[in-house]
Amino acid sequence: MRNPEAGITCIVKFFALITAMLAILVPLSPISADYHLDNQKAVRFDVTRQEQIDEAVRLINDQGRGLWGLVNNAGVFLQVPFIEAKETDFKYLFDVNVFGVFRVTQAFTPMVIESKGRIVNISSISGVLSVGTAGIYAGSKHALEAMTDSLAEELQPFGVHVAAVNPGEFASEIGLTYCKRLLEDKSDDWGLFEDRRQGVLTDCEERLEAGVENEGTPPDAVARTIEQALFEENPRGRYLVASQGGAGETIAWAIRINAN
Repeated sequence: MRNPEAGITCIVKFFALITAMLAILVPLSPISADYHLDNQKAVRFDVTRQEQIDEAVRLINDQGRGLWGLVNNAGVFLQVPFIEAKETDFKYLFDVNVFGVFRVTQAFTPMVIESKGRIVNISSISGVLSVGTAGIYAGSKHALEAMTDSLAEELQPFGVHVAAVNPGEFASEIGLTYCKRLLEDKSDDWGLFEDRRQGVLTDCEERLEAGVENEGTPPDAVARTIEQALFEENPRGRYLVASQGGAGETIAWAIRINAN
């Protein structure tokens, strides 16, 4: 199951600001009428399927409008202790969070170079920090950080700016998608950490019952930050965005990790 992280909700909030030369490419599953705007076209594709990416490239080329901006926003989450993880866990996460960005960026960058546009990669606070049971997810986001920095240096001579946006905790479906996947098979075992897994199962059941509106602060600030990265005159290379309620916790977390 592919999940567009927080992006479907937050990106749609500023679609009206986007010019005809800009396409925001996120996998929509399913495409809902709620996301329809007269001056935009939703492109549905799976970032793990090269043939679907290639078809999206052909669609944009056929329209003849070019491409100004690319936002790599597709992402999935998984939580498991490192020593209890399976190779399939790594492949599942990295196929979307790392190789998905690689496939999409490689496919669309020629058009962005032609328009001297911008590329924005949606990373995470986990791209600079990591905690127990989140090592694989954080690893995928750390990889994205390195890819972003390298790509920024490579494309700068061609007039293309590349940036990373690092959201903290905001309401999205990504955690709930993970919870659904986890609860589908309760037979897994975390060995020495099994009591922790049982706590995660209980937490997931409560979160799914509560719904996405209780997952955190609405992602409006993330949408504004993406807009800033795309359109401000002097864009930065990295944008950390935390909710007002979670800012103190994020800073304390960073201080604690760095102190160790």
